[in-house]
Amino acid sequence: MKLGQIAEEEVKRLLVGRNHLGESVKIEVKDDMKMSETGNIYVEYEYKGQPSGLKTTDADEWWITSSNHGHMLSIVVTVSYFKSMINALVKEGIAIVKSGGDNDTSRGVIVPLYALFTDFRKRVEDDKENEEEVRI
Repeated sequence: MKLGQIAEEEVKRLLVGRNHLGESVKIEVKDDMKMSETGNIYVEYEYKGQPSGLKTTDADEWWITSSNHGHMLSIVVTVSYFKSMINALVKEGIAIVKSGGDNDTSRGVIVPLYALFTDFRKRVEDDKENEEEVRI
């Protein structure tokens, strides 16, 4: 099977809530309306001092969308992989931990979109070796 066909099959499976083994998966969708303006995504992990967002999700897949004038851009990633990627980007100083939301009641990570697509495999492998860093 060609790479394009493999990718098509993966997308079809996700759209019906299945993984590559045909097992049911839970998908959580987060819309970041500023993503198309800023080139960043904001990933919340704490709200009012309590774990939230990516830190507490029970989803298998995290689907990040940005809607702009009737068009939608989406990024889909497995939650465990996404957590490792964000931890590695924070460690490298590429992603920034920041308070936000109403009255700065949430904490999250600002992640540049380009960083999600640059050397991502190596970052995740390196993150697995460093358990003492900030953990999401």
